[in-house]
Amino acid sequence: MNILPLVNALIKQAQQTNHRRLLILSGEQAWAHRAMMPMIEPEALFIGAPVPTISLPASTRYYQVKQAHLLLGQQCSQLIIDAYSGLSADALGALSGTLIGGGILILICPPLDTWPSYQDPDYLRFISAQSPPPKKSLFLARLVALLRQDPSATIVEQGQPLPSIEHLSNTESVTFHIPQYQAPYKNQEQADAVASIHKVNAGRANRPLILTADRGRGKSAALGIAAAQLLAQEQQIEIALTAPSPQAVQSVFELAQANLPAAERVGNNLNYQGNTLTFFAPDQLILEQPKATLLLIDEAAALPIPLLQQLNQNYKRVVFCSTLHGYEGSGRGFSLKFIPYLQRVSNGYKQTHLKSPIRWAEDDPVEALIFNALLLDAQLPSLSLTQQDEELVVRQVMPQELSNSEALLRAIFSLLVCAHYQTKPSDLRALLDNPGIQIMALQQGQGIIGAAIISSEGQLSESLSQDVYHGQRRIQGHLIPQSLLFHGGQQAAGAKHYARIMRIAIHPSLQQQGLGSYLVKQLSKWASGQGYDFLGSSFGLTLELGQFWQRLGFQIAHLGLTQDSASGCYSALMLMPLTAEQAPWLFQCQEHLFNQLGDHFCGPLKHLPPELACFIINSHHTPAPTDLIQDIQTYVQYHRPLAFILPNIKKWLIKHGRTEDVSPSEQALLARLILQQQDWANSIKGSSYSGKKEAEAGLKACLQRYLE
Repeated sequence: MNILPLVNALIKQAQQTNHRRLLILSGEQAWAHRAMMPMIEPEALFIGAPVPTISLPASTRYYQVKQAHLLLGQQCSQLIIDAYSGLSADALGALSGTLIGGGILILICPPLDTWPSYQDPDYLRFISAQSPPPKKSLFLARLVALLRQDPSATIVEQGQPLPSIEHLSNTESVTFHIPQYQAPYKNQEQADAVASIHKVNAGRANRPLILTADRGRGKSAALGIAAAQLLAQEQQIEIALTAPSPQAVQSVFELAQANLPAAERVGNNLNYQGNTLTFFAPDQLILEQPKATLLLIDEAAALPIPLLQQLNQNYKRVVFCSTLHGYEGSGRGFSLKFIPYLQRVSNGYKQTHLKSPIRWAEDDPVEALIFNALLLDAQLPSLSLTQQDEELVVRQVMPQELSNSEALLRAIFSLLVCAHYQTKPSDLRALLDNPGIQIMALQQGQGIIGAAIISSEGQLSESLSQDVYHGQRRIQGHLIPQSLLFHGGQQAAGAKHYARIMRIAIHPSLQQQGLGSYLVKQLSKWASGQGYDFLGSSFGLTLELGQFWQRLGFQIAHLGLTQDSASGCYSALMLMPLTAEQAPWLFQCQEHLFNQLGDHFCGPLKHLPPELACFIINSHHTPAPTDLIQDIQTYVQYHRPLAFILPNIKKWLIKHGRTEDVSPSEQALLARLILQQQDWANSIKGSSYSGKKEAEAGLKACLQRYLE
């Protein structure tokens, strides 16, 4: 079978229109590899596992699926994805953006009719331990249906006649010409975006810029061009650049250096005559607050809203860049939640959207297919006026029902995307294919107004629990028992049965009306009826989230000791016992945790904000021994030096104290001075106390109120 004439016609059509084209080689892997070899171009990107039976040309750039993130910012004219190595939804979304206009995406896959039954290696990434993979992938079945329906997809099937090339030959007679624009810009939109970045730097403070785009619109390039121009100015400037990972901004550095060749780059720092462009991890910006004339935030949608708010408060000139429909994170949640915040707090902000693609022409068929296949364009369900009078119903939705109803699938997935900044295309596959999760919908009338994803965890065998406890195994899909066994040291944790709320979402138009709490309460009833021991949630701890779960009866069972590099948050695991018999064991977990907090507050939790430190200690307490209270009174009422009594005050505060009604200054003093044992200067920084003497008087007064 000679498919080169077909491929050449496909390439010609792609180049004439500056669109990307999709070629599918469907059949046995060996057959597909033989068919692929004659058409491989120099510098092609090949994504898949090593194949000993073929020898790729030396110029081919070969990567395994798990390395897809390393290709951010790169470009290719031919992208080959071997789905026999596993089809990762995240990798498909990421890699499709590397393909330029006029390029070909070659997808190698099993026979389309049997592909959904193929034991895809990607299952290993998300299928829970002790759970068998599905016999049929609903995600792949949906993808196959979309491929067959897409008129722009060219499908070559083993043993079948080749598609006709007549429709490829009858393309537009006028060849597409890539418009030339004054360097270094690709179009007027990009030039305007760079000018807007200059205005943030030179204009009035506290007037941030929001720069949004879909992939391939030159957003990161605009950052690189603007950075180069600003570094070249005579005035001194220090530009801070941040993103969820250093890899996400490599293209910014490359564009900046390309437009300023005399600049010297060392790692993630670009220096030109003393002016600098430096990458900082988001948590580093929060903790160290390095000096910066201008802060550029790329892929802001992949960062939590509280962190973005903190950065906006800490820096006077900020540019927030976000991909609206991307694998990096939820741009729609960013638009719905963060932009209204800026409207409230800033002196005025400007928003610029890059609409026109740069890497390919408008109406690109590959972009349309990827958007549809990964639901990157899923819109929130509409709400009717009569719907508000209907009864609320919480019901379980089976994956097959999602597969049968595209509208229901889009409604639920769009809610999840808007609710969580890290919702990715792989979550779509998990919805359809992961047997370890349950999908719950909050319905009013015929409309879906809320959703929750539940992970069924625990009930591990004794031998597996022991392996996890000793650090010899790490189990997929059982976050709660994994954490409590290995980090929490709770040997009984493996046998318990947990329903972990992975995601919970309420329609943005209906939030702050108690619907989230209502949904959680209904989930607890459902979980109890299903025989679970605990309802749980694991999340990046913020005061708002912690208080939300605490109000509903959840209690802290475990705390992470490292900050997430992207969010800057410490993880918290909170549980709610569903039977009275499980409450003593949860209390035991808390006792174990709180016995260690004294050391943790001076070590890995030394940067925990005061409000979170106080929230934690308020979540668990027992009656204080009389002798401990009397000992503390010798400091509060008399003249015993603090240094000699501080350990007992700390012990009392962690295990027995309450700090709900303290002022912010008192809260900071208790957290920094007593719990984290910082010095007086750091403990009263930013407080209402004028000095140590006034602060110590305030500390004694605060302690006296609670001792009484």
